Amino acid sequence: MCFAIPVQVKKLLPDEQAEVEQNDKTLVVSLKLVPKAKRGDWLLTQANLATEKISAAEAKEVLDYFNKAK
Repeated sequence: MCFAIPVQVKKLLPDEQAEVEQNDKTLVVSLKLVPKAKRGDWLLTQANLATEKISAAEAKEVLDYFNKAK
């Protein structure tokens, strides 16, 4: 089973990539499926691939759920 993890875009990079923050870690993800993403956007990611843009409220809801499940 795979989970889509919310991340926030911190910096846009060349080649349709972005630096994102997930649980105080910085990762690089591909923006091939969400090319219009910009700094500050919340995205769902799977396997270092951003799959869709979501609202900050949706991101908070998912992150709260994951934190309760720990």
